[in-house]
Amino acid sequence: MNKVYKRTENGVTGFVSQREGLAEINHAMMDGKRDVRTMSSVTRTDYGIEYKDGRSVRLTLIDAPAPEGFTQGQAVVVQRPGQAPITGTVAHIHTAPSYLAVMDDRHRAVANYPTSFVSAVETGEGAEEEPAEAAPDAEPKWSVASHRMLLHRFTEDSQDGRALCNKSFRPHRYANGYDFQTRTARSSDEYGHLYTYCPRCDAK
Repeated sequence: MNKVYKRTENGVTGFVSQREGLAEINHAMMDGKRDVRTMSSVTRTDYGIEYKDGRSVRLTLIDAPAPEGFTQGQAVVVQRPGQAPITGTVAHIHTAPSYLAVMDDRHRAVANYPTSFVSAVETGEGAEEEPAEAAPDAEPKWSVASHRMLLHRFTEDSQDGRALCNKSFRPHRYANGYDFQTRTARSSDEYGHLYTYCPRCDAK
């Protein structure tokens, strides 16, 4: 679980990252001590600073508070300015203040986003549930293994998948996650013509 500092200045409480909290503590003890009237350490994670300009600051290390309105495993949509929306689920809620960790449905990669970019997926009563698994006649997805331009089919569209032609082949993970796409989607891509498809996987 991530930690943050609860910072109370003259009765007004907010939250700052560990880096920001430690920076203020170190500054008060070192370069900025000429601006400090008194400084006390209640515990190793709880500090009180009295500044000469009248400010009274209390810094306490705590577990990062959970953002309101979200729960772990909740379906959400991430809408970043100027970019396509991302569907996913809340991976964990105790991150940096005002941030949320979301697992991307497509690449299964986890990233932190400001809560202002994240909204819950509304599900109306009586709505049909999404099938847990793809229908048997659904178009299969392909991805690369060690050879970056040779596409394979895998036993599952995740890091645990094994190539149908060789169980020792695993899908390659890019910096932003895994890339599983159908032939139709791949062929419509700008660089789709550069890929080839494993004939052994295709025959299975």
